[in-house]
Amino acid sequence: MRRKSKKALGKILGYIILLPIIIPILIMVMLIRLIQKSKSNKKTTNIYRQKELLTDCEKQFMERLKTIFGNKYIIQPQVPLRMIISKDGDELGKYANELHKYIDFGLFDNDYQLLALVELNDKSHKTKARYERDLKVQDICNQANIPLITFWTHGNQTNENIRYFIEKEIENAKRKTN
Repeated sequence: MRRKSKKALGKILGYIILLPIIIPILIMVMLIRLIQKSKSNKKTTNIYRQKELLTDCEKQFMERLKTIFGNKYIIQPQVPLRMIISKDGDELGKYANELHKYIDFGLFDNDYQLLALVELNDKSHKTKARYERDLKVQDICNQANIPLITFWTHGNQTNENIRYFIEKEIENAKRKTN
């Protein structure tokens, strides 16, 4: 055999001898990387995080409501319709998702009787989907004889105006039930 051929054959034999050592090491490295990737994927897909109950705008409006009404009313943020409204003939809850909507604020008397609901609308309420949602909520509240008062974030309502509109709607609702 020629010298070059012997050298090439020697290298090949050297690689063949090392293969039983190299292959398990490569397999272990690949498995470790797969396990690490699997763990990192689990972390990113199953992360729960706490979020704020109210937006900054809603917090400011809540403070205004507290200032305006003091202890006269209990002001509850993020009121789910399903907790204050039931649908006749829906004992099994088949139509619960139409009541699976939240209203920004509920005003209750000191016996926790609902007096009125308050929505605070920003520009997102001008989209078609949100507008349709708002109409549905208004219809549900009308049928349940619950005043739903809407204020816009871009409006210049004074505290006196807010008090007037809310008190007027509460009084109107009381007249309807009496």
